[in-house]
Parts: sequence; C-alpha cells; structure tokens
Amino acid sequence: MKVSTPLIFVIEDDFLMSEMISHELAEQGYKHVMTFITGEAALDNLYKMPDIVICDFHLVGEINGEDVLKDIKAFNPDIQVVMLSGQEKMEVAINSLKFGAYDYVVKDGNAVSKVGILVKRIDEFNIKLTAKTAKNCQKPIFLPQICPDWARCPEIGHILCT
Repeated sequence: MKVSTPLIFVIEDDFLMSEMISHELAEQGYKHVMTFITGEAALDNLYKMPDIVICDFHLVGEINGEDVLKDIKAFNPDIQVVMLSGQEKMEVAINSLKFGAYDYVVKDGNAVSKVGILVKRIDEFNIKLTAKTAKNCQKPIFLPQICPDWARCPEIGHILCT
C-alpha cells in the first residue's frame, strides 16, 4: 500500500529513542515527523493537527504521557496515539487504552520496529477511511472555507460533506 503523508508527532525525552523512531519512520517513507521532548511543547503544537502521535509515558516537564494522551483526545479524538514506556505494568497499559490510546508499546529491543508497524497500520487505515469518506461525499467542504481558525475548532472535524 502507498504511504501517505501524515503529520507524526514523536514525544520522547530520550534523545536516542526519539532519533531511532524518527529514523525508522523516515526509512518507511514518512517525511513529516516532528519531535518534542516535553508534553507541553507537543500540546502547544496541536493546532498543526497531527494524524499520529507516538508518546512516551514518562516525560520531563509538568505533565506525563497519560495527561498528554487525555489532552490530545479531548482536542481531537481522531488523532491516533501510540503510548511508549519502559514500564511493563499491566495497569499502565490498560489505563492508556482506556483513555483512548491506539496501542501501548513496551520499550524493549523491538520497540522501534513495533512503533513502525503500528504507524503503518494506522496510516493504511486512515487512507482507506479517507477514500471511503471522499467516495460518500458529493461535495467536500474544507474547514478553512468555513472557519478561518478551523484548527481551533476540533469539535467540527476535518471535512464536512454536503
């Protein structure tokens, strides 16, 4: 399947892990990857409307990954979030999924490749969903035509169909 051009946020305070994930995604053809070392920095950039977010559970700064997940889902529940952590506690994984994470990946020797596989799955699903939505729309209306500050109107969604 063809790789699309989603915007991917990587929120990871471990520079090496962040670079390895970014490199893996670049190897798969994903060119629009933004990295952040704090949850606050990523949340400040949500107006850019990422399609996929990879988020570490333990972050430097005032908020942890679980809070970032909750804030992202409150902003736009359609943003897919993959949680990443060195913790193998089942409770952390269950809570992440309960709060809307697409998946939870434990940082082990295969974590980077697992993240790559999950991003590809999410991207393929989004491509199919977009094609299906476009097929069902007679005339798509893009939000910048309706609301100039559309990125701050997440409850409306990305595309309205008439």
